[in-house]
Amino acid sequence: MTSLHRAAEKGRVAALQALLKRGADKDAADGQGRTPLHYAAMKGQAAALRVLLDSGADKEAAGRDGWRPLHWAAMKGQVGVLTTLLKRGADKEAADHNGQRPLHLAVMSGQVAALRALLRRGADKEAADGSSARPIHYAALKGWVAALQALLDGGADKDAVDEESGYTPLHFAAANGHVAALQLLLDSGADKEAVDASGGTPLHHATLKGQVAALQVLLDRGADKEAAGGSGRRALHYAALNGDVAVLRALLERSADKEAADEAGLTPLHYAAVEGQVAALQVLLESGADKQAVDGSGATPLHYAVVKGQVATLRVLLEGGCRATVAADGGKAVRIALREGQHAAAELLIAEGAAAATGSAEQWAAFAQWQRGRVAQLVAEREAAEAAREAERAELRALFVAIAAEARRQAGAGRPAKRRRCAAAP
Repeated sequence: MTSLHRAAEKGRVAALQALLKRGADKDAADGQGRTPLHYAAMKGQAAALRVLLDSGADKEAAGRDGWRPLHWAAMKGQVGVLTTLLKRGADKEAADHNGQRPLHLAVMSGQVAALRALLRRGADKEAADGSSARPIHYAALKGWVAALQALLDGGADKDAVDEESGYTPLHFAAANGHVAALQLLLDSGADKEAVDASGGTPLHHATLKGQVAALQVLLDRGADKEAAGGSGRRALHYAALNGDVAVLRALLERSADKEAADEAGLTPLHYAAVEGQVAALQVLLESGADKQAVDGSGATPLHYAVVKGQVATLRVLLEGGCRATVAADGGKAVRIALREGQHAAAELLIAEGAAAATGSAEQWAAFAQWQRGRVAQLVAEREAAEAAREAERAELRALFVAIAAEARRQAGAGRPAKRRRCAAAP
């Protein structure tokens, strides 16, 4: 950083003029590629900025990040400096290395006054950055309501699609739980059923991210709780998949279809079973979900729990009355457990009365070996626990002995010494 940089940063106009008069390089770059004009812009030093511009400083000089003085003025909300740069012809559509223009940065940092100043000068409100995000996407993502309002007032597209993800502003607001931004977009008529590149609606995104308040707003506004997204999954499928009990209850309270099947025939209960989401499973069972529902291959939630070795889930299903004897395409549950090497699941099924006369000799041999190993492990754990208890008892005994010895010592120290009788004088 040169003396000219420091003078510009501090707004020391007299020093700046003196340095320029002596021939200081008005466009000298520091280690980040920033010129004195960058520093005047970021610090809001309007007088210093004018001196530099009058001396012919390059208003389009870019730092290593591609930021020009106008980017800094927008990011920092330096409206006076920003207005001066625009009046002097600075490029309001200049993009940095990430494709971000001054308008993107003003929105990202919540600089509403700078945002409005750029819009008044005709900045492109639909400009996309290098990731296809527009300024309105930034506002929705951040939940900047004032910036969002300014963009909508300026005519920004409320349903603008991020070409990379297919998200609209409503998707961003819903996924991030920005309720006020969500309500503003809905009030402006944003499409609550817009689908992204994967077929997801804003309601799906609120569900996936566990945004209960956003979910409630969308449901209150009439969003379709049965809309099918990727692979035919509905919001309830996603809630079960994530084990999100709060979202699950919110959807069930709105009468979401607990028996809805995706393209493969899986119900929300199947999803909870395969992911081992015990709490979600219990909520669905309590709501009356069909525990014997079958997918396209005839598999019930119990079969899915067996395949994945979800023993806790399996136990809940069995306690809930699921039948372990129903066969899917892969056979009955015990056969599937043996085939998949899910021996703990097989043991539980057999204990619950499932037929054991199934499976190959090799599978049963593997099961027996697993049981032997488990028994050996239990014995070892029990012996280790007993050894630990014995060590603790020995330590306590030693402590008691030490306490007793100390008590005797203190008792002896406190007892008065016996007087010796002296012989009578002759």
